[in-house]
Amino acid sequence: MEHNNQYKSVFLSDIHLGFNGCSVEKLEHFMDSMSCDNLFLVGDIVDLWAMKDKFYWPSSHQKMLQKFINLKNKGVNVFFITGNHDDPARSKAEFEDLKKDERFTKICTDLENFEFIDDYDYETIKHGKILVIHGDQYDVVTNVVKPSFSQGIDVQIFKFSLLKWVEENIKDQVVQEHVSIFFYENPNKYKTY
Repeated sequence: MEHNNQYKSVFLSDIHLGFNGCSVEKLEHFMDSMSCDNLFLVGDIVDLWAMKDKFYWPSSHQKMLQKFINLKNKGVNVFFITGNHDDPARSKAEFEDLKKDERFTKICTDLENFEFIDDYDYETIKHGKILVIHGDQYDVVTNVVKPSFSQGIDVQIFKFSLLKWVEENIKDQVVQEHVSIFFYENPNKYKTY
């Protein structure tokens, strides 16, 4: 199949396969219309949290997971960056325990096609290094009360200039606690424009 949209890299996050609110049909349409060299799955790809509460895994979700595996097998570099909803993949022991549950065995076995990473330093031609991360590690709310958010907290992507503006202009602690402190603790690691 010839693809209309050809990309060097594609970044997808918050797909939430395994959650009944997932719009897998729209994603399938996009995936069938594009090709890429690099596919970054940036957290909350499979919603293991939601499935622990109420297991939901229709064939359309399995088909999408298989699409990601097929791309990897065809030579696309697939990077699986974990998020808070697929965070059992961050712990080998927790992942193995989950895999013992027969409802999750096939899903976990398929996920083992990927190496799970926390973040990735992506090098762009025009803008230099960009940190690719789900970001939940820096969110006080998801780290403190994680089990109560099984319905989802989504990642938000902002230009660094906006984050800097928030830091300089918004003094409300509640607003600022949801802005990644990583950038502020590592100001020499990433360029701003």
